[in-house]
Amino acid sequence: MINRRQHTRYKVAFPSTFHGERVDGEGTVVDISTGGCRITSEAAVFTGDYIGIAIQLSGETAVLTVDLAAVRWSIGKEFGVEFIRIKADHQERLRAIVAQMEQASAHRQEIASGSPDAVVAEECPNQQ
Repeated sequence: MINRRQHTRYKVAFPSTFHGERVDGEGTVVDISTGGCRITSEAAVFTGDYIGIAIQLSGETAVLTVDLAAVRWSIGKEFGVEFIRIKADHQERLRAIVAQMEQASAHRQEIASGSPDAVVAEECPNQQ
């Protein structure tokens, strides 16, 4: 199977609400990228629906608002969306959080591979 994603997705657990012409609901964003996300929810969402999404990012008080997203697939209690329209300041917040996840992921990979460039903090006794 060919991976058609343009953006790497990162695993998260962000509470969210969404609304559209045929659906209003809440769920959890379980992975995210700058181009879209996957949401789990009890609400019935269908491929082809267009929705607005409010995502509560970890450690932030203000929600990230996606003004328009297209539901690209829906299976059971999960669906995937492509972000269509996001205000510039919200897009910048999304880019920043994804950049943080990219850095953390790269650092974990360096540590796992035993790279000499990976710095791992170790506890050292005070020598006086």
